[in-house]
Amino acid sequence: MKNLKYVVGCLVLVLAIAATASAQPTNAFDHAANYTSATWTNNSNGGYGFGLWTLTAHADGGTGAGAYIGGSGENTAGPSFGIYGGTLGTSTAFRAFSSALTTAQTFSIDLGNTTLTAGGATMGLTFFSGATPEFTLQFTGGQNFWQLNDGGSFFNTSQGYVGNTPLLFTFKWNVTNSYSYTFGSSTGLNYYASNPISDLTGVNLYDNAQGNGQNFGFDNIAIIPEPSTLALIGLSLVGGWMLRPRKV
Repeated sequence: MKNLKYVVGCLVLVLAIAATASAQPTNAFDHAANYTSATWTNNSNGGYGFGLWTLTAHADGGTGAGAYIGGSGENTAGPSFGIYGGTLGTSTAFRAFSSALTTAQTFSIDLGNTTLTAGGATMGLTFFSGATPEFTLQFTGGQNFWQLNDGGSFFNTSQGYVGNTPLLFTFKWNVTNSYSYTFGSSTGLNYYASNPISDLTGVNLYDNAQGNGQNFGFDNIAIIPEPSTLALIGLSLVGGWMLRPRKV
């Protein structure tokens, strides 16, 4: 009888660990379906685990700049967050993290853009530590590939420019100046940054003079814990159940 209880307990433990790891609840999440263009404003927050949105737009004499919820280069069929800088302007959307990104977390976001980008225009995202930029993913009009800057100069990824196609970007800070990322068809494991990366406290998405009628879209912003972390949580919970005193 005791052996049967032990076998059943072990089976429950394995299933609990697998279920806990596969569930991967997010530490932070937000997506465009939580908003309308009227409600996605400065200091809005329709998600959880992030600070308030900080939105800025400067037309700078061009055709206009701003932010909206709707079809964009990230998702032409449904809602996404969209920003546009027009011909001369800049639009940004900044989101602070509730706490600095740790080595047990992965930042994830879907990115996309329309089919045209003016030469010299830029769009992308930058991780900040306080007011200091630490890491940038960017596309520059006239180039063929998206580029990274990890504290030195920009260098190419293997992900080319494609319009109206959602591309998943993930970033994991490993330790000090090591990081891993995925972006569309591009992958970098255990890259060493030109400068140490630490205390990533927020992300800024930007569109600089992308062109008249063009936009940069993004959605499904998340901070996800590692499955191993969740498995350990499941192990401790179920293990505690197995080891609790039994009545004689």
